[in-house]
Amino acid sequence: MISHLLKPLSFFTILLIASLLSCKDQSADAITTTTTEDKNFAATDWTTVTHSNDVDPDYTTVFPQDKVNTLTIAMTATDWSTIQTNMKALFG
Repeated sequence: MISHLLKPLSFFTILLIASLLSCKDQSADAITTTTTEDKNFAATDWTTVTHSNDVDPDYTTVFPQDKVNTLTIAMTATDWSTIQTNMKALFG
């Protein structure tokens, strides 16, 4: 009678151990960061007020109620090709 009760218990124990061992944070393994220095970039308008954690956030500037802020990203065709190649290498 005891052996009849141990079979389901063994199955669930093995299932629990397998589940715990298979739970792994893979986010750090999947992403590789590559940085390149842009020789043409100059942060002439960056200040402590605009680009640091040493001041309180200025929500009225970032989220104005009377307009929609925009962000324009410009890049060369070579930069875009490099991004696509990197994405394919990382994620297929």
